[in-house]
Amino acid sequence: VQSCEANSFGDDDLASLQILADQLAWVIHNAQLYQETRLLNEFNEQVLQTIPLPVVLLDRNLTVIFMNQSYRAQHNLSSEGLEATPIDEVVPHSWLGKPNGREAISQVFQTGETVVRERERIELGAYRNRIVNISISRTIGPDNAPLALVVIEDITDSLEKAYQSSLLRQVGQTMQGILDPDRLLYTILTCVTAGTALGFNRAILLLVDPARKTLQGQMGVGPANHEEADRIWTELSARNPSVEDILAEYDRMSSPADNPLSRATRQVVVPLDDQDDILARTVREKKPIRVTEGDAISISPALWSALGSH
Repeated sequence: VQSCEANSFGDDDLASLQILADQLAWVIHNAQLYQETRLLNEFNEQVLQTIPLPVVLLDRNLTVIFMNQSYRAQHNLSSEGLEATPIDEVVPHSWLGKPNGREAISQVFQTGETVVRERERIELGAYRNRIVNISISRTIGPDNAPLALVVIEDITDSLEKAYQSSLLRQVGQTMQGILDPDRLLYTILTCVTAGTALGFNRAILLLVDPARKTLQGQMGVGPANHEEADRIWTELSARNPSVEDILAEYDRMSSPADNPLSRATRQVVVPLDDQDDILARTVREKKPIRVTEGDAISISPALWSALGSH
């Protein structure tokens, strides 16, 4: 502070200027701290965004504070506008909003210790159940409020591969002792459709009739329609049947080959010389053919006509 008059500042002025300087220094210091905190928060958010696993931050009321792109992609969520919303509204039927999830999060807030839940089943839409490991840790938010950091690891594919390998070994060991062809076919087809994810899976078997030169539907395993699929997957959502379980189920059936899908399958008859039918083509060329969802309707008119769906 400068004055053109000599001796214009007294002791009171010096004291006032000192107080003002102290206040300015405090404001500048706070501004610097705020800037550093903001940059740190932005850095932490960038780190969470780049984590390849789904991550979500929740407060005590299960309100979403933050979710990374992996979590949004897992649940097909929009990129903005979901923070400050209860998790049940963001992801209906979320495991985090169910009793087991609420209990785990409450335990984390109370004890401060990380809680890990292994092999939990989460719903990602119709027939898209996934098996995940969930880790929940307590962290501190920008306003020093405690938050729950939830990290989700999808292990469905690894479990599926291990389960399928186990089934293949069991089938190889078991099929040598099965003399009933229908019993063996039922076991093989069930193994093809079984799995930890329990999707809308069906398998049908067609055999070549050399006399008629046709492919004839023989047996089908799986739901005949979406309604039956929903019922089956609800009942079996926690099961991964072994070959022994599959054979026991077959033996309990009064008419194993008379299920709705098998009845529909036996209506399928495809001439082997049909140039437009992929089923006939794969027999003629003696090689597997993979068809994507977009081309599914063109696989076999005879097949879709019998099954009534695609």
